[in-house]
Amino acid sequence: MTMMSLRKHHAQGAEPQPSPPPARLPTRKIGNTEVTAIGYGAMNIAAAYGDRRFKKAGKRDEIFFATKFGFNTGQGKPVIGDPDYVPKALEKSLSRLGTDYIDLHTELILKFQLRSGAPFTIDIEDEKIGLLQTARELGVAVVAYAPLGRGSLVGKYRSPDDLPPNDWRRTVPRYSAENFQNILKLRDGLAALGKKYNRTA
Repeated sequence: MTMMSLRKHHAQGAEPQPSPPPARLPTRKIGNTEVTAIGYGAMNIAAAYGDRRFKKAGKRDEIFFATKFGFNTGQGKPVIGDPDYVPKALEKSLSRLGTDYIDLHTELILKFQLRSGAPFTIDIEDEKIGLLQTARELGVAVVAYAPLGRGSLVGKYRSPDDLPPNDWRRTVPRYSAENFQNILKLRDGLAALGKKYNRTA
């Protein structure tokens, strides 16, 4: 059935009523940014970002604060994940960010077999893996890494050619030209949800 025949069917009966606008979620301010008051209270930052984002936000007691370490911008090794470096990295973060505690301190680099070409993906809802269920039982949070695909799911890239020349994703089969159409389908689905509920991603 075409859309034209649907429109004709409506024209023969009562005129369809416009849908009411979606309800607007309550909001609150974090620094100069207005965010939803429901479910938003996490800030994820790393030393490479500097300290401006956190200091501008303020309201430390309202934020679950996660920070990463391991990326070395100075001389020597580009990545430092040695156990004796962890407390040093923590002290640097506390001093730089002007806070006396951090909620979650994570290592920036995940170790994996280099032969695979990329970190593996785990479906946290897979019952065979049981990751999400275990996290719930232990009362711990699961932090998503790049949940919007580093821009892939919000329309930033339409093909692998749009990725920067030195981007590591150019070497990953998931971002190949053959598979990029699947990424675009996911992006279009996310955009449709956003339009339906008047939300952005």
